[in-house]
Amino acid sequence: MVDNYISKNIVFYYTDKPVTDNLKLNISNFKKCNNNFNVTLITNSDFILDLAKIDFPHIVFLFNKITIPACKSDIFRLLYLYYCGGIYVDCNTIAMKSFDEFYEKNKHFDFIISFNYETNDFSTRILFSKPLTSILYNVLQVVQRNLLNLYEKEIMSNDIIPYNILVLTGTFPFYEVLGRNNVNKINGITYFDDNSDIVKHYGCKLISHIDFNLHWSKRQKKEKLFNNTL
Repeated sequence: MVDNYISKNIVFYYTDKPVTDNLKLNISNFKKCNNNFNVTLITNSDFILDLAKIDFPHIVFLFNKITIPACKSDIFRLLYLYYCGGIYVDCNTIAMKSFDEFYEKNKHFDFIISFNYETNDFSTRILFSKPLTSILYNVLQVVQRNLLNLYEKEIMSNDIIPYNILVLTGTFPFYEVLGRNNVNKINGITYFDDNSDIVKHYGCKLISHIDFNLHWSKRQKKEKLFNNTL
């Protein structure tokens, strides 16, 4: 059973400390552009992990072992939207104008995923969802399977097992559940244009990473995903 409308709660999640001045400014700007929405920055995931213990026990077990914040962010947004619903926005996304018009036209949908019409790809930078949707439940089951499979390989080897965060926890689980190019044919699901004039997406340097070598795409090539001492 899902709510009648997607809630007007816009959520950002940030795991690095301290919160940067640029991110604080970005949140403030989002609040000004979206004064009809509740805009929140979350920096602690414990409450969501508590909710997920029964449904996704392996995700809960592995979450704090994950060393790369981008992977944690992928997981958090899925768990948060599954249990709480609302609108998830990446920290490196800046508001250009209000979500109001888009929201009023599409708030009845169960789930809305970003889509880049230029590259014909899904994006998870902005997601809208009612709570307890089957789409997110199924995606989280895929994520749980992917993480557990990699964890079992890593604990058996001293070497780095090749992995890709997009495949593990990013857009690929959505492809597995939804397929490609057929979202508009699935009842209750639609797109948010990833190149919409409502927002602008910036690289990670703007908000979080001063050193690009800290970016997840670099780190995943030279370190294990899980800290097995935790």
